[in-house]
Amino acid sequence: GKEVREVLAQAGEWQFDVFELTRVTKGKPLQVLGMHLMRHYGSIDKLGLDRHRLTNFLVEIERGMPFTNPYHNAIHCADVL
Repeated sequence: GKEVREVLAQAGEWQFDVFELTRVTKGKPLQVLGMHLMRHYGSIDKLGLDRHRLTNFLVEIERGMPFTNPYHNAIHCADVL
């Protein structure tokens, strides 16, 4: 939605708020930011990636990064992207 687009517009900027992204994506910061960046930089087409498989990959990575871990979680992972 609009909120997600507004937050993603700041991706790549120092003031990017990964916690706000987590809120507006309802706890899916890694998969949303990962796909956004891959599309933004043209990596999906340049690397010949299958969008469905890439989405599934990001979902699985995010599932393996539980929010119960105070540091190594999906929020931190998205922030590192």
